[in-house]
Amino acid sequence: MDSISIKENPSIRLYPNPAKNKIEIDIKAFAAGYVQVLLMDKSGNIVRDEKRLMYNGNETITFMFSEMPGLYFLLLKQGQIKVKSKLIIQ
Repeated sequence: MDSISIKENPSIRLYPNPAKNKIEIDIKAFAAGYVQVLLMDKSGNIVRDEKRLMYNGNETITFMFSEMPGLYFLLLKQGQIKVKSKLIIQ
């Protein structure tokens, strides 16, 4: 009998949030390979755009920034996968 694998939905968790100049992004259920990390302001303008190499798709990366305090969105993209989270910068 074949074993049934339950696939996790891709997700991210940011901490600390609110943050000052650095966050840890806990990434789950992405594929190994490059992931695009976009930091957008509340109007949707991209203020940071980085590519990060992931080795197994479930890991934690450090993301540093020096943006003005306010509400931002962090978007991780990999192929068809897109996961967005709110980030408050103090």
